[in-house]
Amino acid sequence: MDHDAIRSAVRARLIDYRACYDDALKRDKTAAGKVVVRWTIADGGVVKDAHVQQSASTLKDAKMGDCLVSIINRTLFPEPPKTEVAEVVYPFVFGAPGTQPKAN
Repeated sequence: MDHDAIRSAVRARLIDYRACYDDALKRDKTAAGKVVVRWTIADGGVVKDAHVQQSASTLKDAKMGDCLVSIINRTLFPEPPKTEVAEVVYPFVFGAPGTQPKAN
């Protein structure tokens, strides 16, 4: 699976991820850290089984995690090769107010 194509699809939604973070900052003005999301890309580029990997995440805001997962679920990714699925583990890093989220 083309990592650059996955990264491009994720980065196309940065403004949406930022909205999730802005909401988290309303709940906790010091919110910062990493949220790791794992998902599978199936036939047609459709997302399956997206969820936050709590053990790998440092920003522990369940509502923010749900928000990120919701966006990932609505994102269409490149289709994996036939008869294959692509497993993705993606770290989203959020910093102090005024900074942009970083989608690695």
